[in-house]
Amino acid sequence: MTPTELTYRWLRERGFWFQKVEQWIPQAKVRRDLFGFIDIEALHPLGVRLGIQVTDYSNMSHRRTKILETPEIHDKLYAWLLGGSLFYLIGWKKKMNKWEIRLETASLGGSAEIKFCLTKELPCFDIEATAGGVA
Repeated sequence: MTPTELTYRWLRERGFWFQKVEQWIPQAKVRRDLFGFIDIEALHPLGVRLGIQVTDYSNMSHRRTKILETPEIHDKLYAWLLGGSLFYLIGWKKKMNKWEIRLETASLGGSAEIKFCLTKELPCFDIEATAGGVA
């Protein structure tokens, strides 16, 4: 499975609706993320909105650095977070024949600062309450 497919499964298990928003530009042979940093946008019935950058463990540092050090991308992520949406950098690796996920969440600091922190799971809200009723 690809990191994107693994993320779809992970989101589905938590009751999210989601859409791939990364585009393939065949003429340039490149992929373009929504706003330069979002591969998947997800929405939960309880109103949680996620922007997700998906990669493997080995590329997480590169993706984080690109987001933080590219002014245009940084400013767009800042606005995304300021508007109340969440952003996750998700990395996958296979260890002993089992897929492991690494989640980093972005949050606002002072003076237009963005911080990435390792997290174990989604923010505190009851995802189990609606998971059974979500198509």
